[in-house]
Amino acid sequence: MALKNLRIAELLDCYGGLLTDKQQRVLACYYDEDFSLSEIAENEAITPQGVRDLICRAQRKLLRCEERLGLCGRLAAVSEKAAQIAQLAQQVTAPAQTGEQIKLLAEQLLERG
Repeated sequence: MALKNLRIAELLDCYGGLLTDKQQRVLACYYDEDFSLSEIAENEAITPQGVRDLICRAQRKLLRCEERLGLCGRLAAVSEKAAQIAQLAQQVTAPAQTGEQIKLLAEQLLERG
């Protein structure tokens, strides 16, 4: 999957609920199921150009949401920091219990991310 497609898929995970049901369905078919525009058009009873237009509008909406809210970026940063905490917790020479508590908290943070 191209980097741009990966980015849209991430944004869809974060902001998909802000799209219409039809936009969600079409983007899921296009990005997750790798359907062609023609296949989606047939399923949705619209033209392939209509599918393309719908995808472009939905992509713009997702990008605007991230630009304004920045939730995906923040989530990625939190996940990265939590991974670093978990890695450092492995190296802690303090009492084993403290290191294990740090590791547990970081893993919990990662699970929620």
